[in-house]
Amino acid sequence: MRPSWFSPTRPTAAGRVRLRWPDAWLPWLIALPIAWALWPGGLPNTADGRVHFIRAAEMIHTWQDGVWLPRWAENLGFGLGIPLFVYAPPLPYFLTGLLHLAGLDLETAFKGTWLLGLWTGTAGAYHLGRSRLGWRAGVVAATAFAYAPIQLRELFIQGNQAQYLAWAFAPWAAWSLIRIFETGRRRYALTLALALTGTLLSHNAAALLAMGMVAVLGLTLSGVTRSLRGLWLSVGGSVLGLLLSAWFWVPALLEGQYVHLDKIVASDFRQRFIPLEELVALSPPLDTGAINPYFPLTLGAVQVWMAALGAGVLLAWGVGRLLRPGSSWTGIRLEKLDGGSGLFFVAFSLFCGFMALAWSEPLWDLLPFLEFFEWPFRWHGFTALGLSWLCGLALVGWSRLLRLPAAAIEGATMLCVLLLMGSALVNLYPHKLAPNRQEVTPADVVRFEVRTGAVGTTSLGEFNPIWIEGALQDSPLVQDYLAGRPVDRLAGALPDGAEGEQLLNRAQEHRFRLRLPQPATVTLQLLYFPGWVAWVDGEPVAVRPQPGTGLLAVEVPAGEHELWLRFIDTPLRWMADLASAAAWLLLAFWVGLALMQRRPLSWPRRRLQIQGPTWGQVASLLGCVLLILGVRAAFPDRFRLESPPDQALPASRPLRADFEDQIRLLGVDPAPETAWPGEAISLVAYWRALQPLETDYAVYLHLDAPDGQTVATTDLRHPGDIPTSDWATGLYVRSPFRLAIPAEAWPIRYDLHLGVYDPVQGRNLAASPGSQWGASVGQLWVMPAHGSEPSAGLWARFGEAIQLVDVKYDLELSALVLYWRREGPVPDGLSIFVHLLDDQGVVLGQADGVPYQNLYPPDAWWPGQVVEDVRALPHVDVARTAAIALGVYELGSGRRWPAVDSQGQPLADDALLVRIHP
Repeated sequence: MRPSWFSPTRPTAAGRVRLRWPDAWLPWLIALPIAWALWPGGLPNTADGRVHFIRAAEMIHTWQDGVWLPRWAENLGFGLGIPLFVYAPPLPYFLTGLLHLAGLDLETAFKGTWLLGLWTGTAGAYHLGRSRLGWRAGVVAATAFAYAPIQLRELFIQGNQAQYLAWAFAPWAAWSLIRIFETGRRRYALTLALALTGTLLSHNAAALLAMGMVAVLGLTLSGVTRSLRGLWLSVGGSVLGLLLSAWFWVPALLEGQYVHLDKIVASDFRQRFIPLEELVALSPPLDTGAINPYFPLTLGAVQVWMAALGAGVLLAWGVGRLLRPGSSWTGIRLEKLDGGSGLFFVAFSLFCGFMALAWSEPLWDLLPFLEFFEWPFRWHGFTALGLSWLCGLALVGWSRLLRLPAAAIEGATMLCVLLLMGSALVNLYPHKLAPNRQEVTPADVVRFEVRTGAVGTTSLGEFNPIWIEGALQDSPLVQDYLAGRPVDRLAGALPDGAEGEQLLNRAQEHRFRLRLPQPATVTLQLLYFPGWVAWVDGEPVAVRPQPGTGLLAVEVPAGEHELWLRFIDTPLRWMADLASAAAWLLLAFWVGLALMQRRPLSWPRRRLQIQGPTWGQVASLLGCVLLILGVRAAFPDRFRLESPPDQALPASRPLRADFEDQIRLLGVDPAPETAWPGEAISLVAYWRALQPLETDYAVYLHLDAPDGQTVATTDLRHPGDIPTSDWATGLYVRSPFRLAIPAEAWPIRYDLHLGVYDPVQGRNLAASPGSQWGASVGQLWVMPAHGSEPSAGLWARFGEAIQLVDVKYDLELSALVLYWRREGPVPDGLSIFVHLLDDQGVVLGQADGVPYQNLYPPDAWWPGQVVEDVRALPHVDVARTAAIALGVYELGSGRRWPAVDSQGQPLADDALLVRIHP
């Protein structure tokens, strides 16, 4: 295959690819500022970091009991056990455990896993760009990927280590596919299989997206290269990846009916879409005075603009081929493989970015499984991959288009690196917890569940066995754990007169000696789940769940017996294990055979050597990295905020409302003043704990009518996704709300109130200065959604600001429909009179008041809004009704406002007379 023009090449005598030594270290150098921000001090104070830390600790606890491939987490579920590792991909916790076994304390090992993910993703993006575009493009692509805002948000703010690690394997999967179609060699099918295995064992949702990416990219490259061998190798590599990881994903998928996976979606994805302006925004400075500082879900403005330039290169190439086939008048010559890859990454980036926007809602509803992704920003990890390749293309493509000399190309490369790293400086000041070198004991695991309510390390209990009725809230074992006593799984299990002794209590194995005066059902403090088997004196006996509690129950005959319990694989798990074992053995055999032949794995006999960077060029990149580190150290105040203890500087509207002596509202980013029925509004609240909190309070945002009736509400169980018991008193919490306006909401003015309540006791916390509805945080006008449009014109004017623009009569309702409009400010205390008069002017009946059942007085009308006012007329003798008098008056004095007709002529008695003939 002819080499791409992007990759300077030369033939070698040996015929092998030999990377220069500096080239192998470039990913480490590129990632150095991120690692420098991560490594010193304690762990970043992230939303999900503690959850993954606890899971890693629980993995290590099972290893200490000799179970090296666990499926059961003994200490979770308040010590009753949870089948966590049947459903939670285990690779992040394996890596932390291996680093811990190597001698690192658990905290350092946990950071080490983050660093492995950082290097894996950076190196993958580098080699993806380098393989066809050259090392300079690889450097830019790796920088764009590693410093993508979503990557740094996951690392320093969100803390979902599993998702971060899964994203890191995606560049390797794309690189493997391109190499498969470039060389047709089997070794790249192997790297594809390993990349997919890493993704499948890291994060379930990301794995589904990665499989979709591999399928579409493989079909695209197959179509442009017409390589049947490449297609079969890509399919084979994908199947091998599925087999290598089948021991995990097959049980997780097919045994999902044993847990509450229907609860895994905690919120509606429709509330999580990202505004377009946020998608392409620059990241603002992070506030060190916040527990969860604002971090927009942006793709990165620099990445987006550079990728757009890369797409322009592809456009110029396409135009050139269209206008002058076979020529290179634009200076760009691309092979089919490069063009196909480029078109894929353009379409892929646009599609993934589109899926994060509200415009994609029909696709979310149409495509299967997407509702389980829950967070549209999950697509960002893959969007960052496509953008990073296009950023590399932009560098080399425009260098060629502009015919830059070599020195200018070097300068452009370093400028791109500085722009990408510099735009991320605001994200390199993570808020960290105090260093803690203590190991996490089983008691700490249980204490975490008790304190946070995250039973089984999940907030909704989705991994709880289905045989538990209701939520798992406590167990008799908690006191044993917290007091440091041996765990007694026989607590409350034996009938009167029976005796029992616990002989063995390990992660997936328990033994007891029992003395029973009569046959009995022994219910252990252990949750039932398929895989638990029991023997009494060596004879197998059946186990079953106790109704309601879900505890494991065993029938034991009278007398003295030894009861032995073990958690083993079900037949389905055994089959999945065997399939994976066979795949790993096949892989080991193939690698061993190649090693015995003492030659590189399937390298082609004739090959071109891709030129790597010189030491001088590496020194230039090192200078850029050192410059970024120097700026970060010298000017921290330029790239971060620091709110005082009792303020939230990012809040656009400061407030001060205390909810008893527990929580203070510091301010809000208010909602818009107007909205339409069926629309959703956003509001951000800033809270601070006034003292260390033991209760996990919830907060709400209410949309209240003027009469106090709540017409819409949204509650947050954990404001900012952080339990209030975890709030530090010196820091604030940013809590975004999204409130849906009911489609049937009247088009009137509503009040917005924020409140705090105890979800366990069901008690609202009183707000100072004593509002029964919480703290008032603004007003909202709901605009009319539809209805009869008033005719153009003016019927009458009352005072200087109130207009009557139309009058209609609804025969079916026997109601008068008035259309009002306010053009300027008016005082409060106004009302509208509707009098039915006979031919002598005598009032036969009246229907005074303001629109919408007296809830919308003129002073509350939105300026310019046409207010529909439906008045049911009193039951009077229609034959005697000669006219209806309309006007505006002051409630206190009864004085009518001056009225003029459409021509500006004063009206008698300051009233408009309307004659109705039904």
